[in-house]
Amino acid sequence: MMNYSSQMDVVPILALCRGKKSLEVLVERPPFTPCFQASFTKADWLQLCWYDSASDAPHTVHFDLEVLAMIQLGLRDRRLLRCHEPTPVYQCLFYHDLRLTAPVALDAAKLVELICQVCGEEILLEAFELTPEESGAPETECHWRLFFASVASALDDEIAYGAYQAVRRAVAECGETLC
Repeated sequence: MMNYSSQMDVVPILALCRGKKSLEVLVERPPFTPCFQASFTKADWLQLCWYDSASDAPHTVHFDLEVLAMIQLGLRDRRLLRCHEPTPVYQCLFYHDLRLTAPVALDAAKLVELICQVCGEEILLEAFELTPEESGAPETECHWRLFFASVASALDDEIAYGAYQAVRRAVAECGETLC
């Protein structure tokens, strides 16, 4: 194991031994100003490089150049690499809960894909399903939490709520029953 720390507290874990053939880095997320009290993930593990034993070339190593650029530039959000506007001083974080009547016909992967497609990568930060214990919802409901944050400009609640409503419409059009 090798520890490394840069100006943005990136800690890579070298795992190119004992059968693990990748290098991952822990990247802290930007400090958001939650507009409502919320808990969310503070960091993400990103795969920096990986060894490809299946390729024809011996010892082929693949690199994610976006992750390398994030480390070099001190960026904490991959979306900033494609951004031409300055980051707002106080980034706002909004979340909305999507509740569906169980059982849900769409599997989780398709639902996440639909959410990402409707919202776009500009404002959707994260989407995940809550357990019944976390949400307090009855067993007859599926509960999803959507986090919205903008990289380029200040995000207001109308834009976040509009994205949430667009997700609700798209999910309903797929035949799901909303709560």
